[in-house]
Amino acid sequence: LETFQLSFQENSNECLTDVYEIDYPVHKSIVSGTLSIALPQDVFLLVSTQLSLLDEYIARNKLNRTPQGDRLLVDSVLSILKNISTKQAEYRDTFLQDSFEGCIAAANSFMWMVEKVEGFMELVETKYPHLSWCDTDPVTWMPSQEAKELSAQFSQDAVLAASAEAVCFIMDDVHDAGLSSLLFSPQWEEELVHNEVSVSMTRILERRISMSSKWLEQEYLFHKFVGALVRATICFYMEGIVHKAERLRSAGRTLGKKAARKKVAFRNPRKACGRLSDDIAVLQDYFEDIAEQNIALARVISKEFSFLSLLVECMLQAGKGYTDDVDIAEFVFAMHKETGANFDVTKFFMSDVWRLMGPKGEHHLVEASIHQMHEELGVFKLEDLKTVAMANYDMNGFKLHEVMFSLYEERIKNDRTYVAIAEGAIKQTRRDIKKELKNTELRVQYFLEDLHEEIAALNGGRPKLGEF
Repeated sequence: LETFQLSFQENSNECLTDVYEIDYPVHKSIVSGTLSIALPQDVFLLVSTQLSLLDEYIARNKLNRTPQGDRLLVDSVLSILKNISTKQAEYRDTFLQDSFEGCIAAANSFMWMVEKVEGFMELVETKYPHLSWCDTDPVTWMPSQEAKELSAQFSQDAVLAASAEAVCFIMDDVHDAGLSSLLFSPQWEEELVHNEVSVSMTRILERRISMSSKWLEQEYLFHKFVGALVRATICFYMEGIVHKAERLRSAGRTLGKKAARKKVAFRNPRKACGRLSDDIAVLQDYFEDIAEQNIALARVISKEFSFLSLLVECMLQAGKGYTDDVDIAEFVFAMHKETGANFDVTKFFMSDVWRLMGPKGEHHLVEASIHQMHEELGVFKLEDLKTVAMANYDMNGFKLHEVMFSLYEERIKNDRTYVAIAEGAIKQTRRDIKKELKNTELRVQYFLEDLHEEIAALNGGRPKLGEF
């Protein structure tokens, strides 16, 4: 029995590896127009074969409805499910690397895998009705639970494929069209008066959205796709601000701060805010038209675009010039929630906004003010913000706070290194001063002792301490 079970598991693993390593072509349905790959059919054809082998072994060895046969049956079903889960985790990304069409096909196929898992468990329940096959049964609870977890795994992978991975290819189109270099450039600020960047972006998105609406099997996945595309759009504009600030810092090191501000910083802060507000209106109207009557998707759009509205308000405040801590506190608290309650990201992003928009050097005052708010900002925790977020909209796909952290990660490391070096230098200086003071005290003590001896020699006797 143990030999069969071991052989069964080894063969299952080898055959399933072969299935997952097939380079599947994308198939387009003539009837529905949706895209897919043949992975679900191949995986569960193999599973069906394995179940037939198991049936034959149990029948041949007269193990039907015996404790030993039931144990073999439960263990084998569990191993089949676990093996699929392991291979899916191992090979999932290989289906998402080649093309936008491949991601859409994988998303549909992963959702079909959910149905296949459920169908497999229904078949098992039908073939072996003497077992309850529920997660409360002491004998069969493990495969029942594993089946639920496997279905959830495929569902999550489908959303990932349709949202984050598929959207990455679309954003590549945006970058390839040169929009990232145009955004927040002097040309964008002074010449592109008809929102050419945002309009061009909607045209690129429209082509892909039109395709995905036809190619995705479920409306549920389409809404996930659009939600991720909204978040990617917000991240695109946020990245533009961060990269522009980085160019200003870099130019300051090579050209000097005055020349760098003239070349890189916004030339007319108020005009830049107007341009950005117009871009936001174009893009938000476009996505809201897609959402139509879908309340959940409309909520996603409203929530995500609120970040860009907040950014415009911060830019306007920065353009007015720094006055006192009270004026920026509300903006800092609002931005801190968007950064995932990451103090360093909040500090650097707000500093970058003021660097681009405010008078020369005022970003240092903003950083100092945020440092003073460290304890107040510590009240916010990422876990709490996630709880609130998940109650309102789905977070699959691009996450603003994660993208922001990736942009500032190196800078945060460098800043902490500089701080550690400075603190080390200060501590060493204190130790050196303390040591020097001790040496000075010793030198004074030696001097006094020598003076004592000289006076004693002159007076013919040793003076008392009170004489000094």
